[in-house]
Amino acid sequence: MSDALEIRPVGAEERETACRLIFDPPGPEARGLLGGEARARELGREILRLGIHPRPDHEVIAAFEAGRPLGVLVLEDTGRGAGRTGGGMLGIVPLALRSFAPWQLPGLAWRSWLRSRLDFPLPPGALHVVELHVTPERRGRGLGARLLAHAEALARSRGRARLVLSTLVHNPARRLYARAGYRVAAERTAPGYAAFTGSPGRVLLEKPLEPVAPTCGA
Repeated sequence: MSDALEIRPVGAEERETACRLIFDPPGPEARGLLGGEARARELGREILRLGIHPRPDHEVIAAFEAGRPLGVLVLEDTGRGAGRTGGGMLGIVPLALRSFAPWQLPGLAWRSWLRSRLDFPLPPGALHVVELHVTPERRGRGLGARLLAHAEALARSRGRARLVLSTLVHNPARRLYARAGYRVAAERTAPGYAAFTGSPGRVLLEKPLEPVAPTCGA
């Protein structure tokens, strides 16, 4: 990994460019939900432009090298309250009405409903890793682990009790999460979900954070 890599919050003018990594290339869930890779890319750009996802209240952190984003981390801090994971489908309804033919909307509505059944409640006092994406040419080279470590450092600095994230049951990135100390907290499946994602459902992964012991004399 290059020493020139810089991990930091994105500026307002960098947000859309950094977040394109979420939909470029789109993952299996986005491809299945939105009707193929080309449509997922196209709608992904509109979703980013309209601020539907990530939401304005999400924190966006990126790994830059020579000004180019190579990885993006999207965080939601539940603080002392509770949150909910979700596909954010209600926000794309107006977009879907403009982008899909009328005969395609029932299928989209069914897939969206199916996806909503796999949402998990988030515990209070957690830092939620909403998205973690690395550009394809940098995968397998430690950048994802560095971004997860950055999220953990933030969670500890804020006194959060745990880190949580949700992902596909069959996501190969689960090996990365397991090495980083994440364990399965819950799993949900839904008949028919595998038909458009290749995975039977989603898992909620959690990493409890032990309080940092005070140093002697502190």
